[in-house]
Order: sequence, then structure tokens, then C-alpha cells
Amino acid sequence: MNVFDVFKMVLGLIASFFILFFLISYAGIYSQMQENIQRMMILDNFLTAAEDVYLTGNSVVFSDFSKKSIGLDFDGKSDPAKLVSQAGDVLVRIPLVFMPGDKVVIDMKSMDFGWWKFRFAEALPEMTFIFNPTVNEERVRSIMKGMTGLLPDTTGRAPKIRFGLCNGGTIIKPCSNDFCESLSFLGRIDMYRENMQPCTAVMGKGQRLVSFDFSCPNDMLKKGLCIVPPGIGESHGYAFFNETLGHYIYKNPLDLVALAVGGKEVGLYGDAADNLYVHMNAMFRRELSLVADISSQRARLVSASLPDSEEKSECGLAYSEFWTAMDGIIAVTADDYYTDYAKSGELAGYLNDADDAYQRLVAMGCEYQVV
Repeated sequence: MNVFDVFKMVLGLIASFFILFFLISYAGIYSQMQENIQRMMILDNFLTAAEDVYLTGNSVVFSDFSKKSIGLDFDGKSDPAKLVSQAGDVLVRIPLVFMPGDKVVIDMKSMDFGWWKFRFAEALPEMTFIFNPTVNEERVRSIMKGMTGLLPDTTGRAPKIRFGLCNGGTIIKPCSNDFCESLSFLGRIDMYRENMQPCTAVMGKGQRLVSFDFSCPNDMLKKGLCIVPPGIGESHGYAFFNETLGHYIYKNPLDLVALAVGGKEVGLYGDAADNLYVHMNAMFRRELSLVADISSQRARLVSASLPDSEEKSECGLAYSEFWTAMDGIIAVTADDYYTDYAKSGELAGYLNDADDAYQRLVAMGCEYQVV
């Protein structure tokens, strides 16, 4: 074998090595691309399912998250909100209370303000909400009912969203020595009227502690969401996570649901409590402001077009009160009112005024009933 033949063999081996290295690298990159494409398809399918439920109200169970590790986070502070994954980001354009899990139940709920309903979607894995009413008054039971009613009832399906109570170191399972589902728990809340001891029980996987106590956030025994009951005659108040100094203003049960679902555990879901709370308030504010603007203009047009009759003045007066409340809502929601206690109370007053005026319009036959 001469030198030329040896040179050709060495050159062939070098070329083969580079070709093999290229093929292996390309195969790895291609495989990763395929994995990311599948992850993005799962995210797209999830959002499509959530949007369908939001529009139709037909609840579904989504289990595709079990097929791939996606590494989800939720950025509710961006506009619009987005789901952030290792494969890429997808935009969330509907009000969505979301917690990742291999299997999630997707449901649609709404808050009824009389003249308008705010709808939102929920996508939740198996979870248990443990209430600790150290102040068990009617206003506390009302909040517990409001929160429970805004979470999915999973009777006859899985994953389960369940409810229980905590008294000191004891976890109470109200439904035949088991945790209750939403409708069953609603029927049992009024059975528990004693003030319970601060919860010292250790929370299990997927359990969320929700305490009611005037001492929030000073009682460091609690490690979940701690709610200060609203003052007499008030519809809003403060909520805390006891391991932090910050507070949140709640105006309705949805604020508390977003906080309780998000939680504050580091590494579980990032800063989910902030993200879900900000996202839901941003969507609520945007929709409320838009609907109030349309309703104000419509009320003025309808009032001006009423035929002359004895009832015209009565209807006109109610319409005037209605659009005055709408104008107040528009003014309050021009800013981030939900971070200001006084403005949150002002909004609650306008919402009550709008409902009162609207119900009078319906009773007098001047308006149709929202269903």
C-alpha cells in the first residue's frame, strides 16, 4: 500500500467522522424540534378547549398535559396574559383561572351583577380547599359560599375539586368522613357555626388552606391564604399570605379564588397568586369598563326615545340613576382601582346602585331581564 492509498483512507475516515457527527447532531436537533412542536400543539389544544368551554359552558376534562413535560408558568401581568413553556409562549385572551396538572377539569363560571354577568374559565387539577373559620360569622360563611360556588362541581368525574375544614390540628371531612365536592359542601357550610382554632394541621399535596381571622397577617401558624372578614356593611376587605408582608384587596369571591388557587409556595407555580390575581382583575376591569360605557350610552338613547306616558318619567328617572352609576364605574375603572381600598369600595357602591336601578327598570317593564 503506497502513501497515496493511506492518505485516501485517512481522508475517508475524517470525512466519515464529520458526516456521522453532523447526522447525530441533526438527529438530536430534529428530535428536540419535534418534541417542542408536540408541546406547542398541546398548549394550543388546551387553549382551544378552554375557549370553547368559556363560550359554550360545556365542561370538559383535558388530559394531554400528561403526555409531555412542558414546564408551564403563567404570566398574568403581561397584556395579554400568556402561558410560558420551555417550547414557547402562547397568549391567553380569555379570563382564565389556571393551575397546571397532568389532568385538569375545565369549567365556566360567572358572577352575576344583575345587569351584567362576568364569565370566566377555570382549568384546575385535583385540589382540596381547607377552610379555617376562626371567625365564623354570617359574613364569613357568605364568603365561603361565594368561593365554593365559583369553583367547579366535579361530582361523578375526575379530577376532583373538594372541600373540607380545619379546627386546630384536625382536618374535618364533612361528607360521610370524606372531603365534599362543591354542591355538597355548600349544603353543609351553615352546619358549622362555632369559631374554630387556628389550623396547625400539615397540608397535603394539592391542599389549599384558607383561614378567616382578624389577626392576619400576625398569626404565623397559618401558611395559606388568610382573609380578614369585611367590616359590617362592607363588601370588600384584605387578604394576606402569612409568610409575606404584602396584602391584597378583595372585592368579590373571584379575587379570593384566584389567590387561593395560585398559592404562594415557591417553586410550585412561580408567583402565581400575583399572576392570577392581576390577570383576573385586568380582564374584569377591561370588560366592566367596556360594558359600562355601552350601557351608559344605551340607557341615554332608550330614555330619550320613550313614548309619552305616565310611566315615562318613572322610567326616565331610573334610567338616569342607572347611567349615573355606569358613568361612576367608568371613572373608577380608568385606573388600577383594585390596588386602592377606597376606590374598591367606591366601585362596590356604584355596582349596587346600578343593580338597584336596573331591577326597578325591569320591575316597571322598562327593561328586559338579563339571563
